[in-house]
Amino acid sequence: MRLRAGLLALACAALAGAGAACAESAPPGAVHILTADTSISHVLVRYIDRGIDRAEAEGASAVVIRVNTPGGDIDSMRAVVGRIEQAEVPVLTFVTPPGARAASAGTFVVMAGHVAAMAPSTSIGAATPVTAAGEDVEGALGRKVENDTVAFARAVAELRGRNADWAEAAVREAASATPSEAAAENIVDLEASSLLELLAESHGRRVELLSGEELVLDVREAPLYVNDRNAYERALEILGDPIVLSILIAVGISGLAVEILNPGLFLPAVVGITATIASLLGIGSLLPTEAAVALLVVGIALLTLEAFTGSGGILGSGGAVAIVLALSIFVGQGSTEIDLRRILSLGALALLATATIAAVGLAWIGRNYLSGTERSEPGRGARL
Repeated sequence: MRLRAGLLALACAALAGAGAACAESAPPGAVHILTADTSISHVLVRYIDRGIDRAEAEGASAVVIRVNTPGGDIDSMRAVVGRIEQAEVPVLTFVTPPGARAASAGTFVVMAGHVAAMAPSTSIGAATPVTAAGEDVEGALGRKVENDTVAFARAVAELRGRNADWAEAAVREAASATPSEAAAENIVDLEASSLLELLAESHGRRVELLSGEELVLDVREAPLYVNDRNAYERALEILGDPIVLSILIAVGISGLAVEILNPGLFLPAVVGITATIASLLGIGSLLPTEAAVALLVVGIALLTLEAFTGSGGILGSGGAVAIVLALSIFVGQGSTEIDLRRILSLGALALLATATIAAVGLAWIGRNYLSGTERSEPGRGARL
């Protein structure tokens, strides 16, 4: 046990220099606090999933999700709602701070909580489905999307015993509500001016988990543990920004096009491939592990090409950067806790990368310094 703890401590110290943090464990019975203050996307799905996983593993008394969102895509919203409903600890959703909103898809995230609350001067509702450009979905497709969303909204509300008719109106008529209206119409359970007031008002409430287990909330004096996004999730959030994503796609296409039209430049290809993988990761088409493997393969391929093409270090530098990015993604895409299995996996990848670099280096040395030279035999070509 001491050996394992020592290995973990050494690994944490080593990884800290590379930007990986070993988060302290929260005490049992703590209230874990998550923050959903961005658009609802695959990045938020990952964060909420990780946060609830950690709360379950550490025996938390409850999870509080602070909500301030303009909405997001339907599939990601369904994933967040599903994770809240399946949680093995009580989840309290709280629209905060004052001035915040749980608009559109955020409406259902709030209503999915075992206890739902709103701070003063906040709002909830306006959940009519629209296109990515903010326009109405017309025709048969629009009716299908609306009816499907209505059915989902009613199901979420009925599971928690909340106002299913209002949930339907939020979808069909873009209905919205203030905190006092929401509490009066059984859209949320209560209005609270602060997190501490929410915990005090929720203390002693009886909630039922999806498994059928009933729990009495004991959160008034519970220690608070804030679980923020880790470095990888923040980086992924930046990659998923529409402006950044557009730039990455443009750079990726342009780089590859330039290399195809002008073979042998190398740099446009390296930049284009890296930008394309980054854009696919930002969109969510590539899972983190898939992106890490793709970058690792690209890095090894570039280093190998460097040994045999003589690109002046362009391919080698690009390969080294790709391998570093792959290792960074592998470290960051896991939970903030670092376990022995992750350390060993990271060590194996680092060893593979080091072996590849060493092999390429030896091949380059052999090609440039150890290759045979032409020699003339004695007397050949001599004249009397």
